[in-house]
Formats: sequence, C-alpha cells, structure tokens
Amino acid sequence: MNLPISERLKLMRESERITSRNEAAEIIGIPHNALWRYETGESIPKGDVMMKILNTPRFEKYALWFMTGKIAPESGQIAPALALWARRNNVSVLRPENWLSIFLAYLYENHRVTICYVTQDHVFTRGDSYDR
Repeated sequence: MNLPISERLKLMRESERITSRNEAAEIIGIPHNALWRYETGESIPKGDVMMKILNTPRFEKYALWFMTGKIAPESGQIAPALALWARRNNVSVLRPENWLSIFLAYLYENHRVTICYVTQDHVFTRGDSYDR
C-alpha cells in the first residue's frame, strides 16, 4: 500500500459515509481545521493524534490496514474499500461466512478480475496472484 496518510484518512472517513470533515473531526475529537490539514496533506498527524483517530469506534476496524496495508477480517480488521462495498451491497462484514465473497466481489467489481483459483493465502487470476 503506497497511499499517503492523507488519502488513507479520507478513505476511512468516506467509507463510513461521513461526507463532512467537520462531522468527522467532531466524532474523533480534534479541531476541524486539523483534519482538513491532515486530509489535504498539508501536515501529518502526530502519534497521539493517530492513536486518537484509530481508537475512535467508527475507525478502529481500519487500524491494521492504516498501519500496514493488510487486513484480518477474522479479527474485525478490514480495508475501507471493502467496508464501502459491503455497505453498498447490504452485506455484513462481521459475518465470517461473508469475508471471501466480499473480497472476491470487490476484486471483480473494481478491477474486473476474474477469479480462477483461491487458496488460503492467494487469489489466482489468469496467471496473476494477489496476496490476501
């Protein structure tokens, strides 16, 4: 994951369907102009601010993704794009039986990837592989 912090913050907010930065800043408990600076890349949040953001109940499910780019749905750690897709399609990300379906449908819908074979560690598509 090579997304800048500003983009990651914006993705998390938008995945929660919070369209207003003011509303998001209020939920997190930081000044709205600070969130604007973080999301526009004008400044980078310090560690204590990042902890505050990632410990906010609406955003804590994205903490692993935010820090590493990885997901662990079995632990409730998901990526914002998957959360948005699941919400749009009225599918619960909290139900383990939905995790693979959400991931595969997201890949197809957003990348027009045709899945050929799935193992515990990889999704194979026409000679390409994607790490989970």
